[in-house]
Amino acid sequence: MKKLFLFFAVVFSVQAAELIDLPFIFQRPLSYGTVPISVKWSPNDAKLAFLWNEKGEQFRDIYIKDIESTGIQRITSFGKNLSLSPTNIIRNLVWSPDGKSIIFEFQSDIYQCGIRRDDKPAIWIPSASHPSFSPTGKYIVYEKDSDIWIQEISSGKIIQLAYALSVDNTLASHPLFAETPRFQWSSDENSIAFIEAKNKQAPCLVIRQIKTSQLRNADIRFPIHPQTIVRDFQWALDNQSIAIDEIATDLSERYLLRFDVRQSVVDTLYRETNPKRVGAFGGKIFWIDGGQSLLFGSSANGYDHLYTVKVESRIVSALTRGQFDIIDYSAENQKQKIFYTSGEVATEIHIFSVDPATDKSEKLTFRNGVHSFITSNSGEKIAEVFSSSQQVPELFWSNATPKSKMVRITQSISPEMEDYQLKLPLTKSVRNPQTGRLIYYHLWLPEKNLVSSKYPVILNIFEETRSQKIHDAWSINGLVNQWLCDQKFIVVEMTVRVIDADSIGHSISDMKIVLKEISKYDFADVNRAGIIGTHFGGYDATVAMFTAPELFKAGVAITALPEWQEEMPTCEPDILPFLFDHVDTEKALKRLDSYPNLTGHLLFIQGAESSIEALLPTVTLAEKMTDARKRVDFIFYPWKNLHLEADETTIDLYQKIYEYFRRYLR
Repeated sequence: MKKLFLFFAVVFSVQAAELIDLPFIFQRPLSYGTVPISVKWSPNDAKLAFLWNEKGEQFRDIYIKDIESTGIQRITSFGKNLSLSPTNIIRNLVWSPDGKSIIFEFQSDIYQCGIRRDDKPAIWIPSASHPSFSPTGKYIVYEKDSDIWIQEISSGKIIQLAYALSVDNTLASHPLFAETPRFQWSSDENSIAFIEAKNKQAPCLVIRQIKTSQLRNADIRFPIHPQTIVRDFQWALDNQSIAIDEIATDLSERYLLRFDVRQSVVDTLYRETNPKRVGAFGGKIFWIDGGQSLLFGSSANGYDHLYTVKVESRIVSALTRGQFDIIDYSAENQKQKIFYTSGEVATEIHIFSVDPATDKSEKLTFRNGVHSFITSNSGEKIAEVFSSSQQVPELFWSNATPKSKMVRITQSISPEMEDYQLKLPLTKSVRNPQTGRLIYYHLWLPEKNLVSSKYPVILNIFEETRSQKIHDAWSINGLVNQWLCDQKFIVVEMTVRVIDADSIGHSISDMKIVLKEISKYDFADVNRAGIIGTHFGGYDATVAMFTAPELFKAGVAITALPEWQEEMPTCEPDILPFLFDHVDTEKALKRLDSYPNLTGHLLFIQGAESSIEALLPTVTLAEKMTDARKRVDFIFYPWKNLHLEADETTIDLYQKIYEYFRRYLR
């Protein structure tokens, strides 16, 4: 009897210990579901609109949830016959002010759809983008043929607000910065503000005063500092001034400005300078205290925290403090509510509220895991995407009070979790003494990390387009790292900076420091280290192999952009001109001339096109390296373009990467 029990116990333990493999990660539909994104509250806080796919497929349709009823409603079905591509993505969801319909952008057209079950989406404005309603819904403003247009909905009258190339889309859409609003209406609907950046001139804040009777307009123009990006701008409650957050394109300075609409005068409320780099955190601004103060974020003290500045006295005060980082934040001005997510516990992200009058913070969430949030218009409710090691990312809603019950909205086709081992990495940080910057990285360690076994190290690097201080247990990048770890590698994930011309030097310095930290583990063999770089990280990985050959025995550079990185945040091909404009490409290419220093093995992986050809001309470089008898390999996927998708090809790609490292790091 004891033997029989032991047999069943062993069988059960083997089943429970099933490892995640590449088909689990990349086969469609995704067995762990599709993350809900673009969550929007209706004006009356009664409904939620969001993009999702209930079957785990790539394409996300629009779903509606009435929070007082059961079930959810899908209002579009575009995904049935479409594959994912940069044009085949629904974006820019906007509720109508009466809450009876939704407008959105799809395949370069603006659609409108009612929210009743028998309503069907239809093209409203063809060949247009970035729709925005005025506060009462009297007007809609949009971009068409690179111009800005406004339409009075009741009469159908249309006027042209601005002319070709007046909106600098490239700068505004870079994912490092907050989602800069295209247009901002005054609450009385008499004026609309937008940023004009024409022909690389200094950007201007343009305020058009709408004459409702004749739909004519008059200009107020205010030139902003040259070579800057406006990250956010917001009307004050009294419509008499506009707050502006701007950052220098070389990231050396950051300003908070107030523009007095009546007197056409600008005041500098706050200035932050750093010759190395101003932190990218804090690009969202909010009027609080009845318009007497501004809420903003800053990394000035080494951590990402919230601050307020008094408009009249310009006194700056810290709203949050401590050796942790704020991840996201928002404010509801009418009820004086401020919300934020914080990583006080490294493996968890929780939602807090803070009273600006007392600086007292209150924790709202109680389930351990990663919480992201979208506050309702009244500030009384919260929608959040929550995930943990035992919970795939799903959409919930709750009241904005401590320990409020989380009501589940989506139900993905998740696996039986007891059949799999999902590992949460260790989240670590170390300061780079050269830059003064904290380096965050995630660490996957093999289970049997005994001193008697020495494990090679793989450094997996990505461009810094989102916070890497937290780890989403169900991100595809994380699952790949876990899979590599299960193949008996120590895996480190960290970000590199591609925005400034000297970033590669800083990045290699960061790599050296992180590897030195890893070497403190007795079971780690940093003398057998490899590096993987994806997209811009592929360039950094290549240069690291050339300029720091003592660090890595093998490297892999993938020139494509993984499509799963587009989810948080959306990263479109049109950001590339921005990056190339602000990276010294001549200097970047010159760094590749150090290829004769290569002592290890380097593998290039590329599709029919490369998204970073201007920085990393792999074919030409591989030919030079071959002539110099350097150890270079090349894998070509001619049916792939700029993006990697979760499919059979990507399974093959990562299997080849594993075999490459197994061969050269053993």
